[in-house]
Amino acid sequence: MSIWGARLCLILCTAAGVLFAGCGGSGTVEDKDHGTLGNDIPQSELVIARVGGSEITIGDVYDKLRIQYPKLIPEEGSAGYNQMREILKIYVQELCMVDMAKNLGFEESERYKKTVEFAKRYVLADLLLQEVFVKNSEPTEEQVLKFYNENEVLFTTSERVMVRHIMTETEDEANQVRNLLLNGGNWDKLAGEYSIDKPSGHQGGKVGAVTRDGEIMSLGKAPEFNRVVFSLQVGEISRPFKTKKGWHIAEVTENRPESKRPLESVRDQIVERLQKVNMMPYKQAVLDSLHVALDVAVYEDVLEDYRCSLMTEEELLGEARRAKDSKSQIRFYQEILDRMPESSRCPEALFMVGYINLEEFGDKDAARKSFEELIRRFPGDALVASSQWILEHPGEALPDTEKPAIIK
Repeated sequence: MSIWGARLCLILCTAAGVLFAGCGGSGTVEDKDHGTLGNDIPQSELVIARVGGSEITIGDVYDKLRIQYPKLIPEEGSAGYNQMREILKIYVQELCMVDMAKNLGFEESERYKKTVEFAKRYVLADLLLQEVFVKNSEPTEEQVLKFYNENEVLFTTSERVMVRHIMTETEDEANQVRNLLLNGGNWDKLAGEYSIDKPSGHQGGKVGAVTRDGEIMSLGKAPEFNRVVFSLQVGEISRPFKTKKGWHIAEVTENRPESKRPLESVRDQIVERLQKVNMMPYKQAVLDSLHVALDVAVYEDVLEDYRCSLMTEEELLGEARRAKDSKSQIRFYQEILDRMPESSRCPEALFMVGYINLEEFGDKDAARKSFEELIRRFPGDALVASSQWILEHPGEALPDTEKPAIIK
């Protein structure tokens, strides 16, 4: 066995020993009075499992379901029981793993401690959100009714017809199929035998609900199809008609007129939407007051330094050229010089730092230092001539003939 194989074996054996020690060896549960439905114990307090010294009650399982899986709707009947068993299985596994993690000392790790602190803050903030912001943003009945009446299009189902069809390659075949149907032919059998639209053919020709301008299953956009089926009466079999897919025989099996969903069926949806609308200004007002009370400060200069430290060479150069103020320009150019001293962009950075210091801030010493460094480090660069002219003509404006393209 290799040294890595031996190490892996040792780790697995140690982990298994710790796990079985923490979870009670064989995993069997000793006889214990854990309550039954016949006792006077509330159902939520019935103990249904034990992991080491930790008991799990029915209430614990549903608390876990409510807190960790808030979007999972508890089911009813046997399905609800099966759902509870699945959550219990996760709970037991989790407690076993927690016990093992404690025995391995993870509870003392910095990563664990930091994660717990972040989790505490998240839970507290979420509780505040639910118990204060959400509850205080509950819409009034008048708001709900007003939204419902003013947004009918959101709750209206457009007119639609339920359709089945048989598609053939030629008009003659379509006429043949139509005659068979008019003489009592079976839709399921004929669709399966004759239709070249196989997805619907295997379902008796059914394409589901069709609206006046919507797409049709397996056919896509077919306005000719929509137009014909909406001209039919329920039970009427169309004459053959053509689309870009082929020839069709269609029948409307049901007509569903436009309908508006009743308020009670969409109330929860409206309340949730209005809660978010109501909560935004309320939450912002509370946070603004908290910022003042807690003397919140965001250090933009530190954040800007950090942003610069993450930028690529091209990003820094672009920011320097686009910057509106001279200090920002120098900041971006200087970042290139500090982090990328061998970059081909350094001559431009040195020249611009010198030129801005001279022209905008009147700092002759800083300007001279930049120009001299440019001449020394990059003697063959095109910007050397302009730098040399500035050094040789102190106090004079750089003539247009000497100005490089980067400052024109």
